[in-house]
Amino acid sequence: MNLFKNNVAAFFDFDYVVVGKDLYRMLGEELIRMGKVPRYRLFVWYIWLLKYRLNLLSGEDVIRENLKDIGGTDVKVFVDIAESIFEKGRNRILPKALDLIEKHRSAGHRVVILSGNFSILIKPFAQYLNVSDVVAIELEIVDGKFTGRVIEPICIGKGKTYWMKKFARENKIDLTESFFYTDSFYDIDTMLSVGNPIAVNPDPNLKKFAKSMGWKILKTL
Repeated sequence: MNLFKNNVAAFFDFDYVVVGKDLYRMLGEELIRMGKVPRYRLFVWYIWLLKYRLNLLSGEDVIRENLKDIGGTDVKVFVDIAESIFEKGRNRILPKALDLIEKHRSAGHRVVILSGNFSILIKPFAQYLNVSDVVAIELEIVDGKFTGRVIEPICIGKGKTYWMKKFARENKIDLTESFFYTDSFYDIDTMLSVGNPIAVNPDPNLKKFAKSMGWKILKTL
């Protein structure tokens, strides 16, 4: 039985929308601290992330490169890494984002984190926020270890739209009445798939596009 009124969902991208830091960057810092990858890789990751933020590199490319560094990692080790990232990032959760989440929760809307990040990194934050639904990148696991591959399609761009629509079908969510909050131009396809797209702390391309469409633009940072 669907316990949510109006079958409406509020989908939230995560990095720079709910939390004011990039979890990929925090993951890289943690892996280097643990000696899992060489320190020079952190600089490489920064360059990739900068290019991604400037819409010069696809998110899929960033993910595939990052996965090379965690292939063979024991899932239990990664769970500990995720908890460490949560402890360090908890104070970066944005108060204005919390207000938005509570506003939708009070309206009876189903709050869903819809992210192009790894679900294993997001889940400790989601539990803290009392958000039970996380739609994000799932990593392939064999014999308790990550293989270095991702469950396709990657939850970025049209892949994110695919997973959102799948969630909506399975949970009887009306996307024409639902909301999606994101900061990234790469999420345009997903934004166009909901009735209430909202640009939050938008990158330059998204800000320009949102203005041309008359979409609401918010700041949570």
